[in-house]
Amino acid sequence: MDFKIDGKDILIKQKDFNLDDTLDCGQAFRWTKTDNNTYEGFFFKKPLKIKCENQNDNVFRLFNTNEETFLNTWYDYFDFETDYGKLKEMFSEDETLSKACKYAWGIRILKQDSWESLSSFIISQNNNIPRIKGIIGRLCEHHNGYPTVQEMKDETIES
Repeated sequence: MDFKIDGKDILIKQKDFNLDDTLDCGQAFRWTKTDNNTYEGFFFKKPLKIKCENQNDNVFRLFNTNEETFLNTWYDYFDFETDYGKLKEMFSEDETLSKACKYAWGIRILKQDSWESLSSFIISQNNNIPRIKGIIGRLCEHHNGYPTVQEMKDETIES
């Protein structure tokens, strides 16, 4: 993965990455598609707007972030260190996994906070993705970000 600073943004070149496959697949619920190739979301209380500027050239723009935040937060979150092309090559030796690799060619496994992942999974039971996003969105609005275990321990239906 290559990256460069472009004003207040970071431009990255990353193969095997698709925003729809990664951010709207049901593994994370704090991302909203704002236009054709753009998502806005959060990791902890850090906001990010990310856009695919050119899918053919694998170019993505992370808006209003600096090099330090990119390297200390988003680089790990989006698992940019892992060579997904090599993994897909290995998985494609199996017929079923080969079909999965072709279907979701640009999915990356997000390295999310374990508490947020666990509690989101519990909330997701017997719900669909739009409803889960709504529930989690309202929870984050109520707590000004994703609540900690301590902030949630006294939650009730009424609060």
